Amino acid sequence: MHDLASHNKFSVCVVLALFASLGVNLVSICIHIATNANNRAYGSYTSTLPIQIRRAALVTNGSAKRYGLNADQDWISLTPPGHGFFVKDQQYFGVSMYHQIHCLNALRRIIVADHQNQSTKYNAHAHHCLAYLREMILCNADTTLEPSKAVLLSDGRTSRPVTGWRVTHECRDWVQVRDFVQENYLEWKDSDEFADATDVPISGRGLNLMYHWEMDGRVDE
Repeated sequence: MHDLASHNKFSVCVVLALFASLGVNLVSICIHIATNANNRAYGSYTSTLPIQIRRAALVTNGSAKRYGLNADQDWISLTPPGHGFFVKDQQYFGVSMYHQIHCLNALRRIIVADHQNQSTKYNAHAHHCLAYLREMILCNADTTLEPSKAVLLSDGRTSRPVTGWRVTHECRDWVQVRDFVQENYLEWKDSDEFADATDVPISGRGLNLMYHWEMDGRVDE
């Protein structure tokens, strides 16, 4: 009987210890989640915009007439006022989607400038943009399957080109992102000269490729 009572007491202690450990862990998890949520939103480091992005679909279209090599205004229109920045509590954050668009536009400008024999001095920025876009493509890892059609070449070999056109991709709603960033811009645009700086088309005063923004509102080109 004595052994049985001791065993029962030991079992009760073990169960109580497990419950106590579980309680401590739950409190720790709650604190961790709350802290991370605060940091992700407006803390010293923001990882994403503080919104839930809707799902969307995009059907690729290779015959679109807009966004050609020389379509400066079309490309400028992709970025909302404020250069696609998100600002909260005087902290500035570039939204990656708009950084990627900026880099793609910069490469477009370099191609156009090359035809005008003035692209050499922008090689460093081209290297940055190529590296950045490569990493963003890998990061997003789009696994959409794009059909390939066998084509017989003139030399008898078979090629299987993939155009990527007319393929539906599952996306995140980029219009919702733009609306959110534009609403945020209205909150800070009157307090910073930087908000008024605009991207300059090639037909204006040259290639404004270098997006080095300073907190005093100046745009270094």
